[in-house]
Amino acid sequence: MRQGKREAFLLAMFLAGTLGSCARQPSSTTLSLSLRPGMERTLRFVTEQRLVGKPRGAATAGSAGLPFSYSPFSYSISLTYRFRITSVDAGGLAHLESQLLEASAPEGGTSIDDYIESLKQKRSALTIDRQGRILAIESNEPSPFQINGLPRAPGTTPQQTPAQGDLGMFFNGLNGRKVAVGETWTSQLPQSSGSSALRGTLHWTLASVSGAAARLSYTGKLEDQELQLPGLASGRRARLTGDASGFVELETNTGWPVQGKSVLRVDVSTIEVNSGTGETVFSLNIITLFDPAH
Repeated sequence: MRQGKREAFLLAMFLAGTLGSCARQPSSTTLSLSLRPGMERTLRFVTEQRLVGKPRGAATAGSAGLPFSYSPFSYSISLTYRFRITSVDAGGLAHLESQLLEASAPEGGTSIDDYIESLKQKRSALTIDRQGRILAIESNEPSPFQINGLPRAPGTTPQQTPAQGDLGMFFNGLNGRKVAVGETWTSQLPQSSGSSALRGTLHWTLASVSGAAARLSYTGKLEDQELQLPGLASGRRARLTGDASGFVELETNTGWPVQGKSVLRVDVSTIEVNSGTGETVFSLNIITLFDPAH
């Protein structure tokens, strides 16, 4: 009997410890930035872009109504940035500097080599609020490389230097509120202004909190919008649709994004105005991964 009581006592202690450990797991976190001057983070972004659809010459004025042809392509670019917080005011508005440390891209292209060299000369300053909104970007070296309407790798365009398109996406889940695991909320796709800018709504969920890190997941749809393609055949319009998904892991004590993935699919089609029939011309898939670089 005494032995049985001892075993029951040990079992009770084990269950109490196990349940107590589970109970201590955090079930919520505050989704806002809490940065301090001098804080540094180094992140490596890898962006893969793949264009799929009709082969070169298939999209002609007689079919999709396009005045040009194209070739499917696939490439990857890797950019490693160091971010340093220079100051934070009483309201939590932070100023940070960024510098490109390393870059790699497909070989054999003069334009991409020139692009990489231009990025290496860049030093950028960003202003960001507690909800992760990038309010201002200043750069010492404007970039001549720009494709309107498409999200780019960090540093591609002056408006998105060094990472408004991608780093802005990973800050986008911050809402300034205390959120419980399983709770959902929405945000707008962060992009530069203009008629060709991508627009859409993202649906976020706090998937888990594990002490030092919180994991957010999201899905979303791009807004169906007309795309300005010069020289389309008479009676045709170009339309853009698509979707987005991904995840972000944040430091719970600072709100800084430390790891993540975004997947963006953009479909471009042409529509015959009179009949309403459409034809998909191509799809652009953009996958961006980022994680700490040591």
